Amino acid sequence: MSKDIEYIEVFNQLEQHLRKITRSEVNVSFVEMINNLRHDYIVRQYYEELKEHAQLRNVISHKRGTEYFAMPSDLAIISIKKIKELITKPQNLYDLIKSKPIVFDDKTRVIDVLKIIKETGFSQFPIYSKGKYLGLLTTNSISLWISNIISDKGEIVEDINNITIDEIIRFNEPLDEAYFVPKSITVNKFLDIMSKNNYIKVWIMTENGDKDLKPMKLITPYDYDSVFKSITK
Repeated sequence: MSKDIEYIEVFNQLEQHLRKITRSEVNVSFVEMINNLRHDYIVRQYYEELKEHAQLRNVISHKRGTEYFAMPSDLAIISIKKIKELITKPQNLYDLIKSKPIVFDDKTRVIDVLKIIKETGFSQFPIYSKGKYLGLLTTNSISLWISNIISDKGEIVEDINNITIDEIIRFNEPLDEAYFVPKSITVNKFLDIMSKNNYIKVWIMTENGDKDLKPMKLITPYDYDSVFKSITK
């Protein structure tokens, strides 16, 4: 297959997909459709490149007899293929995030949580009480709690051996809150939400996004690098 035919076929597949999801009539141009999809993270990221592809397609599609005016480069073909894949076959976030959250009951002793932090290096833990989500225990809330039980001489004034999580979680700050997402969420959709809520640092994934269901994945800033790499050409 020649480069021009290959390029046009891939471009047309992408255009048909955009027409379907935007419910656009045949008289709506490619650029108009991507303008209508500026809310989509991938379209925003590759917006200028998509416009350039539209221009290139127009040049290639104008024939002089049986010959095309222009021939797409290998880089142009690789680019349009990658963008088409990102838009038409978005990766599922569940498959990308490997680590599973460590969950605690609200009556768990804080001393036991500290042992887990030392062993794993984890710093965020979803907390539940009788199957109901209470909040996210973080090293930040633990630090605030400790600062409240230290005397002016720097001594801990309480016996921490029997202190439980429910006494600590009240020290949570707004930035310690988590956002819930469903297992079905794609990387594209996740990045859409994340770009509009950049104050959220922890995301908990459950089967349908219900906070009282068993957490399946915990997404933190440590995972962002692999998420962004998944959409990089």
